[in-house]
Amino acid sequence: MKFYLALVGLILVSCSTPKSIPEKSKITEFLLTDAAGSYKVTREFKTVSNKIITRVKLYGSQSSDELESTISVSSLGYSKKNNEKQILLRPDAAQFKVWYNKEQYSSSISIKGRRLISKKLKPDSSKATLNTYDIPKGRYYCFFNQFAECAKVQNLLLKAKNKKVSIYIIWDNYPYHTDQYEGVSPSPFILADFLLSDSTKDELKFSLDLGNQIIFYHYDKKLNFVKMFWVSQGISFVRKS
Repeated sequence: MKFYLALVGLILVSCSTPKSIPEKSKITEFLLTDAAGSYKVTREFKTVSNKIITRVKLYGSQSSDELESTISVSSLGYSKKNNEKQILLRPDAAQFKVWYNKEQYSSSISIKGRRLISKKLKPDSSKATLNTYDIPKGRYYCFFNQFAECAKVQNLLLKAKNKKVSIYIIWDNYPYHTDQYEGVSPSPFILADFLLSDSTKDELKFSLDLGNQIIFYHYDKKLNFVKMFWVSQGISFVRKS
């Protein structure tokens, strides 16, 4: 076990620098299952200069009709702590679209300094609803739909090996996240604790504790994101082989 975790640490240190993140698009397919049924999901991850972009699209299991779309963009940066240079990922902007009864609802987020600006547009209105929020002070921030990559790039898989890491999750589908998930805070931010909860020779399992709910993220031995389970929401998210 110690050898495996040490190996994980070495891999993370080498793969979490911007130079080693390939500037190309990688698309993976997942099967999402919840109380309403099963859906096909594509996740595209790519880098452009110092930007990391994640595009998530949801389709009906037997249809090519797009039901949801989320684009999340974050910037790579650095900080120093105890004379050690560390990589940080800073959320920049996000756009969310969802279709209800063949009508499109959309929202967007942009982050300027310590302020988050939210725009919400309904199909029956030509004017967007604007809201502005102060960003809480913290060290780590991740968009929800970008969390799997966000945790890996910032070396949080290694940091969460022995102790909890506090992370602010930003709902990139805000304010529609309260329509999609039961019992979550209406705020665009939620403070969560990230921790390695189990490991085998094939997988690492991490828990993301939102306070009243826990999400489990699974990575394979090459540190590829392969599964997510949100038990209280009845959600399973599994990569297709």
